Amino acid sequence: MATAVNDLVDRAETLLHDEGNDRWDAADLIIFGSHGEVAIITRKPDAYVKNEAFVLVEGTLQTVDGTVLIDIVRNMGTDGSTEGAAITKVDKVVMDAADPDWHTATASATVKHWMADLRDPKRFWVYPPQPSSSFGYVQGVWAATPSELSAGGNINLDDIYKDALLDYILFRAFSIDASLHPNAAARALKHGQLFLDAIGSKESIEQLYDTENAKG
Repeated sequence: MATAVNDLVDRAETLLHDEGNDRWDAADLIIFGSHGEVAIITRKPDAYVKNEAFVLVEGTLQTVDGTVLIDIVRNMGTDGSTEGAAITKVDKVVMDAADPDWHTATASATVKHWMADLRDPKRFWVYPPQPSSSFGYVQGVWAATPSELSAGGNINLDDIYKDALLDYILFRAFSIDASLHPNAAARALKHGQLFLDAIGSKESIEQLYDTENAKG
């Protein structure tokens, strides 16, 4: 069962002792929740994954609409629904050495190999090149960017992350209050550490504080 955004906000308001929204509007807490989802997938790309067919473009260089490409599984025809042959991942250095002219090989909508570069996680290469029309579809797996949360909706991530999101919301709220209330800074650090522990991050709380509070 998906966690409702309103339920998450209600829990945050209770722990902030602000059920009447005297200090924090619900809209602010929802924004913090959206930031929290992004913070999670930045540190755990597999927390929000898409697995579906998408169309390629002409040539060898391709782009995925996400943050990190995980796998290119198989061909899906030129209609996006025709199951085809598996696609193997190869090392681009090996491909370059074996056939330096592979970027200009005879085009085909059917992909045999795909290559990635960790320094450029949103883009990848396919062999053979895609033709100038009747492009092929492939089934891909990638870390996606979740849509912004909204009142009345559900969180985008799996329910296993609901407590981490709650700790992130509290971390952001208490961080902003740190200059106003003596114990707010300590509570911010506590919830920030709980957030990092929940997602298995090796990041320090100081790094989290600097990075996430820079978002405003």
